[in-house]
Amino acid sequence: MIIFSINSLSTPLEQHNKDGTVYADIDSSSGSQKEEPGQKSIKPGDAITEGIIMSTEYKFLILEDVETNTELIMDQVRTADIICKFEVTDNEEGFKRLIDDFKPDLILSDYSLPTYDGMSALKHVLKYTPDIPVILITGTTNEETAVRCMKAGAVDYILKDNMNRLGLAVIAALENKKVKIEKQKAWDEIRKLSTVVEQSPIAISILDLTGKVEYVNPSFSILSGYQPEDIIGKNMLIIDSGSLSKEEHAIILSDSAIGKIQQKTFRNVRKNGDEYYVSAYFAPYMNSTDKVVGLIEVQEDITQRLVDQKQIEDDLKEKELLLQEIYHRVNNNMQTMISLFNMQIERSELQAEKDVLAIAQSRVGAMSAIHNDIYQERSFTAINFKNVISHIFSTLCGSLTVFCGKIELHVEADVPDFGLDLAQPSALIVGELLSNCIRHAYPDGRGAIYVNLSEDESNEITLMVKDNGVGVPESIVPAATDTTGLNLVYMLAEGQLGGTVKVYKDNGTTVEIKFKRITDKKRF
Repeated sequence: MIIFSINSLSTPLEQHNKDGTVYADIDSSSGSQKEEPGQKSIKPGDAITEGIIMSTEYKFLILEDVETNTELIMDQVRTADIICKFEVTDNEEGFKRLIDDFKPDLILSDYSLPTYDGMSALKHVLKYTPDIPVILITGTTNEETAVRCMKAGAVDYILKDNMNRLGLAVIAALENKKVKIEKQKAWDEIRKLSTVVEQSPIAISILDLTGKVEYVNPSFSILSGYQPEDIIGKNMLIIDSGSLSKEEHAIILSDSAIGKIQQKTFRNVRKNGDEYYVSAYFAPYMNSTDKVVGLIEVQEDITQRLVDQKQIEDDLKEKELLLQEIYHRVNNNMQTMISLFNMQIERSELQAEKDVLAIAQSRVGAMSAIHNDIYQERSFTAINFKNVISHIFSTLCGSLTVFCGKIELHVEADVPDFGLDLAQPSALIVGELLSNCIRHAYPDGRGAIYVNLSEDESNEITLMVKDNGVGVPESIVPAATDTTGLNLVYMLAEGQLGGTVKVYKDNGTTVEIKFKRITDKKRF
């Protein structure tokens, strides 16, 4: 194999390597072998770089056995101002190896060599690396050889007595290769997009600006029952059920013509007469000059979705009616119980008995208030606790025999997503504590009660009920008392909410209950 150095191609002074290859180290000014200061020495296998104008660096493989012909080839390529690297070989083994290792962009081959000819090299390239263009260089001037070269697959042939055409031939071959690669990429992209459209589970069609069908994919045929031969060339109105007016169709076409993307939901008719619903998108379809020449319609069958949605709506209405019925029945029962308590209170002659019945009535009233507010809010996860407490207070003031017209209630509740599992026991606790405040804290019927509900960053909720009344006597230990009301407070706070209860006797009475929000456990 012959390897040349980087410099211009004057007559080389040959040197021989141990492997028998020949290379030359050429000084551009004198042609001598002398290495100037700073010059990199050339080793066998180093490639030649030529040209200063073209920005892309190409790799050329030369199959030639005569050094003077090789120099002439390289000199002619240099005239085309191409940045390139050369590898030169004169045998079949070296040629095949360099195709794999060097990966040339272009091959320049002599038509006839002693051990390996250009036609054999061309045949090998076309079989294994057909993207590499081959230019054959021949000394034969007959037309038959030229025709044979071109028919065999060479991109060009050059006569040795007309080598000044080689530079232009190389440029043309590289440009043709570039165009071929770009075309191949374009076709690959087209095939990719075509595959996506053909295999898409969504119905896709292309219409012209008059609404005539130009293309439908297989999913369209499956959805509508119309095969391409049934509908191409016909107006898309063939599958319309009349759910869209002609004016609406005209607007879709005109808006697509000016580049608008639209979405419509309508009813179509299959070839067999069955109706189905689609959600369709219309987008403008443009040609290579970006002119709108039609529109692309993408249809999704939503028939089952609408059926399911209608079923869900019907189920919700049925459940809402059922909940209303349950609410009215429960509410009526609670009101009946309150009325029964009232009747019993009126018949009773003993004040102590009346007080016991009134307390029991107030507890039922508290549960009724919670039930009523839950229904009014229409939510089990975000109950308005402030409204519930105000309602309980009003109920207690109306049912207890103690005058509370001068008692003020102040409620602050700042806990988001306060659900039924927390609100129900909390409201019953507050009901008991409010009842105690109204009955015992204010002998003169004047005072204020403060209810506060808050939550900190660790999801610990604090429920506090405070009065400024006469306070709990020192002789009474709240946790050890056997009264029904306080027992109920401790039972609900510790047993159902999993919290702690603290009672403070300072300027009245304060009851503080702390408990954690537990999201994965219902506390009914």
